[in-house]
Amino acid sequence: MSDKKYQFAKAHYAIKVVDAIVSIEESPADFKIRAIKRAVKSYKKNKDIESANIIFDKFVEMVTPELKDNDKQSNKYKFLNWICKKYIAAPIRPEDFYKIKENIKGFESRGKQLFADGQKNDIGKVKSLEELADILRPYQQKTAEKKAQKSKFFKSDDELDKINDASTIIYDGDAGKIVMVHSMDACKFWGNQTEWCIAAEKTEENAFNGYDERSPIIIYIPKMTAADKPAHAWYSNYKSFKFAAVDGDLYDENDKTDVPSHPKCLKRLLNAGLDALSGQVNSQNYLKKFGLADKILAVQVKEDNYKFTDNDLDEIIEEMDEQSDKKEAEVVKKPIRGTFENDKVLAMEAVRYSWKNIEYLSPELRDDDDI
Repeated sequence: MSDKKYQFAKAHYAIKVVDAIVSIEESPADFKIRAIKRAVKSYKKNKDIESANIIFDKFVEMVTPELKDNDKQSNKYKFLNWICKKYIAAPIRPEDFYKIKENIKGFESRGKQLFADGQKNDIGKVKSLEELADILRPYQQKTAEKKAQKSKFFKSDDELDKINDASTIIYDGDAGKIVMVHSMDACKFWGNQTEWCIAAEKTEENAFNGYDERSPIIIYIPKMTAADKPAHAWYSNYKSFKFAAVDGDLYDENDKTDVPSHPKCLKRLLNAGLDALSGQVNSQNYLKKFGLADKILAVQVKEDNYKFTDNDLDEIIEEMDEQSDKKEAEVVKKPIRGTFENDKVLAMEAVRYSWKNIEYLSPELRDDDDI
């Protein structure tokens, strides 16, 4: 590789990138780096340059898309310097390298649209790989939604039959749906419009097989109500409202596990699923292989203890006003704005509208049995 941008990045960042890669906990989807597994093992033991070069070259191959400059000449390494610096600062597993490639390609192709929408379109101003993903997410969600609709419409009966055969429906009712998937195609189907590597569209980028060998893969599709989706920054941008339990972790549709809380509709769905599971011997036996015979989920759902900010409350009140529900808007507005004293009738109306309003009540009213 004689490209100057590649040579510069290799000279300045290769060892740090490699150290970051080998520091990541080994993934169930390690087949992604099987081609360099021997080099990783050698580098961990000897810190030799030859192994480092093999690993770095594979990293570059996996994260850099084919780009062209204005003269339609290859500009493959245009963003490599930035990628290396941001990866070293916050490493991700090799199974997710394809996301870097997709995001870089999307950022480059949507430059004019990003500028028109008031988004950053200069990579130098993007602070991290995560911020890059956040910038592109709304655009990718629209594309994914269209693809999902087309995919479902154009699947043959045979394809749908195979997906159904590889899907165990644990629960399907008023609270939503819980599906245990047993094939990559089934996971792609149920996991569409998410950022999960186990549902990646391209087979060579999909990590399903690695995870499925050691853990059940369970997808939750709760039925959301208006009360389940207030103006919470971490899930106000959800589109598919899907979650997946894999290998002891709970992932939201954006492939994040470190969210502050989960919407209450997920908890309702899990409770309904646990009840349904009690009568499903085959599902219990399957879960038993992984030590999960008595429960569907191996992790705790984080309770929604969110406290409204002024901005959140303004949005809620504005929405209520737009719906011409002046009376109900004032019921919420009065206690929220701190003018609430000991008006029990108003307090009961406010709490009936949303239990979260209880935090604005006086201590006496909070202890009132009627409220």
